[in-house]
This record gives sequence, structure tokens and C-alpha cells, in this order.
Amino acid sequence: MSSRLLRSLLLPALAASLASAQVEKAGTAAESSVGATPALAGASLTAAPIPVALTVTPLSAAPALAAPPAAFSALPAHEAPPAAAAPAAAPLAPALSAPAPLPVPAAEPGAPAAAASAVQARAEPRREERDGEASDADVGEGRALFDAAAAAKAEDPGLWTKIKGLAGFGERVPAWPGAAGDTVRVGKRAYTLGSPISKGVWWTYANTHIVRLAPPGMSFRSQADALRALEGTDIPRLGMVGVSADGRALVTEKNDDATAAALQARGYETHQAEAWAELAAKMIRAGATGDLSPENLIWQRWRGRWILSDVRGVRRAGPGEVLDGLLTPAARRAGVEPAAFLAGLRARLGPDSTAWARTNSALGPADRAALAARDRDFSSAPRLVFGPGEKAPFPDAAGPAAAVKKALGYDPLLADPRRLLHTDDPGKLNTLVFSVEPPGKARVAVKVAEWDMIRRELALRRVIRRWFGRWFDAPSAFGVERGFESYLVMEFKDGAPAHNRNSLTLEQRAALAVLVHAFGVWDMNPGNVLFPPGGKPVLIDFEQSLSRREPVASRLPDESIAMEMPWMSRFERNRAEDYQPAVRDWRKLWSAPEAKAAFAADLQAAGFTAEEAAYFVRIVDANTADLDWSIANDVEFVNQFVRKRED
Repeated sequence: MSSRLLRSLLLPALAASLASAQVEKAGTAAESSVGATPALAGASLTAAPIPVALTVTPLSAAPALAAPPAAFSALPAHEAPPAAAAPAAAPLAPALSAPAPLPVPAAEPGAPAAAASAVQARAEPRREERDGEASDADVGEGRALFDAAAAAKAEDPGLWTKIKGLAGFGERVPAWPGAAGDTVRVGKRAYTLGSPISKGVWWTYANTHIVRLAPPGMSFRSQADALRALEGTDIPRLGMVGVSADGRALVTEKNDDATAAALQARGYETHQAEAWAELAAKMIRAGATGDLSPENLIWQRWRGRWILSDVRGVRRAGPGEVLDGLLTPAARRAGVEPAAFLAGLRARLGPDSTAWARTNSALGPADRAALAARDRDFSSAPRLVFGPGEKAPFPDAAGPAAAVKKALGYDPLLADPRRLLHTDDPGKLNTLVFSVEPPGKARVAVKVAEWDMIRRELALRRVIRRWFGRWFDAPSAFGVERGFESYLVMEFKDGAPAHNRNSLTLEQRAALAVLVHAFGVWDMNPGNVLFPPGGKPVLIDFEQSLSRREPVASRLPDESIAMEMPWMSRFERNRAEDYQPAVRDWRKLWSAPEAKAAFAADLQAAGFTAEEAAYFVRIVDANTADLDWSIANDVEFVNQFVRKRED
């Protein structure tokens, strides 16, 4: 095609496009913004910007973790320490940048972490939308909080974007309200419109996403900016997949679940009412509130959580405003019982935290009295004293193979007879476990695995012996480094798993909960808790340990998962309050510099470097900060199966 012909085709289109751009730019101050649709949430129109600063933080009040040492590069993905926070992305607009990693929090357990980088914001009056057309009815206060200058700069998608769209290989947005079979291109991905949800809102053809198309003269930019600004926070929301450069198409994660308004009509199920406290705790920890109306809250049944459909109402606020939005008469009628709700909120924030102190001070007299009455009905929880157990025959340390042979009087890798252990676990392909007992010699168990697993085993045995020895034993061991064929030689402990009713006492369950969560142990199932003919329970198998263990509220309702949590009872109601004194006692111990120094020394005796030991101290710091929340989630998850037995 000649250049003259190409110009004759493109120039008229570009002239029209540029003229349109001038009109759009001139109308920037009055441009409207479309929110979620009636099926998912209300919609919003843009008003004159009011700059406001918003600070939000993730759920965890734990310290940010530095990058792991290079020695961790070969770890399996499920065991590797958390990666360092990625550098902040380039700002999408001058006043809109990615949140910075959280700094180390105040020494007080459970206190909100210091502010993430503030983002400028603007308030937008909330308005309703019916059948895709916005009305002028103002139904609430300011919606979102984003910088006016940043948003104005992003209004024009640019000449090159428009050229690509005209040429057919850039972004593509069909005319509103769209039609089944239309193709929408946003960024580098294309979506085919399938079935409509409401006017201008579509399921994609494969039902994997939701595509929203803006009516003429309207835009999704403020909604997209709101979602971007909340990245890196734990405020639950419907995730954005992409937004077109001109703001006329917004693609989000799929969501076909019911709103709180629809569920309130028939009453909440127990786990939905419990998740009400989870939502409140996240908003309070973030120091923010938002549109908490039943029409804007969606229950994600497969993730077991409430989310905000439209996040433009997110703004700074204290606990009182969060409680006003959630502990409403309608929520109470739907099954959110105030005392249980407040107990769940307190359990997550931590009864000693400033976040809970501020929340408690915001309570009305009736709600405070209801919580106090609930507390009086429960017996006092056990206190724990953390201390050492008996002296072990093996040193729980790494050393040369020659030292192991000398101590045993034989080479455990060559000795006979050999009996394989763990043969009932066909999925255990990364280790070999067997026992040997040469004539006249001591019987030992041997685990062959890669070196990182072996040194984690050694480190946790030292931890148990140092601080948890009053309630548990663990086979003492030698460790020998030989790359992927490193091995652990352990004293042999008689005992078998027990699955009968409450094999562990309440004190033991509380101690085990602290051990598992604080030291990031991921495989403490009943098969790894052995009960000898006499004496304390014996804990084994710590290869999956020393990992970041964040609170988990969204688990599949499968009792086989609860069976992997022996620190909870599956036969009687668990109470977060029964674990709180143990958490408090552990935090007091761990806050002492000498405790961290002792743990670092144990790690180095197990074969870790000083740099690696310092990293794992920070891991335990982070896990310890989250103990209250982690245990509260465990309690509510396991109690659902207890209730089924009671029914």
C-alpha cells in the first residue's frame, strides 16, 4: 500500500480521533465514573476532588522481612522463606504509587504496623445506577480518595493508543452496552462477552471474568485507581484484572455470589457471622472504613470471606466507624450476635493490642456489657511456663559422619537389619526413613533427605527441648551434611499416633499451637504426635518448619484439614480465650533479647549460618505478631465440625 493511500485512510480517522480527544479533555472536570452494577454493588459519579490522605496496611502487624540469604535459592517452593518485597512499581500517576513494605511494628503485640506509603485521594459522592444509567440521587458521603491531578493526567489515553485501536491491534472496547459475542481487548488480553449480568455488565464467554462497559461519557478510572491504591493491603475486595486506557472497560475477577443484603433476608449461617468479625478486624487493623452497606458487601462462599464490591468509599477511619457500619440492627437480626462478634474481633486483634483498646473504647455500654457477660460465663484459661525438658542423649547438632559413627559404635547407613518406616505414606518421595538395630547396639532411626530439611529438623528439636520440654519430647539427633543425601540419626522412640478423643490436654494444645504457628511448622498432623506407653507425647517430623505462617481464614470446609490440626479439639468447642494466656506468656518470653540470641545459637548449631539465623529470627518475630489472629481462625474453622457432631 502506497504512503499516499495510507495517509488518505488514516488521516481522516486520526483527525476525528484528535477532535474527540479535545472534547474529552475539555470535559475532564465533569467526567463521571461508573462503579459496580446493581447486581454487584451501587455505582458512582465523580464530583469535585477533595484531597485526602489514606493509609492502609496489610492484615499482619508483623515486621517486614528482608530478602532471604542466597543459600535459600535451592529450597522447594513450599518451604522457601518468603521472597523479599518487590521494588515498588513505577507510579501510575504522580500521586499514586505502590505501597512501601511495612516497617517493624512497635514492640506491643498486635499493634498496627507503621503506615505504608500514603496515597493522595479524593472524595466522590456515591450515586445509584439503574439499568446501567446513573441517576443524580446522592445516597452517601464521599466515595474514594484519589488525587485529582493524577487522575486528570490519565484522562487522555494518548495518540499512539488511539492509532493502535484504529488499526485493530490495540485495545478494543465495543459500544455500550455491548452484545454477546463482542470482543473486548484490554492490555494484552482479549475477552469475549458471554451472558449479561445487567446492562453493560457481562460474564466472559468462559465465565472466568466479569467485564463492565461504561455508558457514553463515563469512565471506570476512579474505580481502577481505587483498586490499584489498595494493592498490597489486606482490605478484602474484588480483584481488578485490567482497565482500558480510556477507562471505558473494566475487567475484574469473577464473582457470582450473593450480597449481604440478599443473605440477611434469610439470616447468616454461623461461618458467615464469624467472618463478619474477620472483615471488621481487617478494616480496623488497616485504620480504614469503606462502603460497608449490605448492598456493597459480597459473600465469597468458596473463599469464606466478605469482600467490598466497590472500594471507592475506602477512607481513613477509627474502629467506631467500622463498628457503626457492621454492627447494625440488620446485621444483628441476621445472626451477628454482638458478644460473639466482639469476642471474635478481640481474638484477632489481640486482647492486649492498642487496636483492641481503641475498639473497646468505641463500644456502646450495652455491647460492652454483653461481652463482659460472655467472659464471665467461661472458666479461666491455663497459663503456661515455657522451659526445658530432660537432657537428651544426642546433641541435636550438625557434625561429621565420623563423629556419628564413633558415638554409635557403627555406621548407621550400612548397618543391618534395616526396617523401612513411613511405608504407609506413598507420597513421601523426598525422604527415606528407616530404623537399624545391629546386634548388641542401640536402635536408631535414620532419615535421608536434602540438607535444608535435616537442619530444620535439628533446629526444631532444640527449640522443643529448650522451651516446650514441659509438655513434649522429641527424639534427639545428629545431622550429617551430604548435599541431597544428608541424613539425620535419631534416638528411637516407642509410641504410636492416637486419634481418640482429646489425646492432648488443653495446656498441651495451647503449647502446641504456639509452637506450630510461631515456628512455622506445616506438617504437625496427628501422625507426627506419638504417644509412648508412659511419659509425654513425642513430636516428630519438622522438615516443613521455620516458614512464614500468616493467618488463614479461607479454608475448604473439609474435616480432613481439621484432622491435621492436633492443637485443636474436634470433639468439644474450642475457645480462642483458652489460648490467649499462652500467647501472652510466649510473647513475653520471646521479647527478651536473650531468647532471640538463644534461638540464633540453636540455628547455628543445627547448621545454619549467622545470616540465615538472623533471617529466621525475623520469621519468628512475624509469626509471633500474628499468633492471636492465626489461632482465632483455627478455632472457628475446627468448631464447625464440632457443631456438626453436637447436632
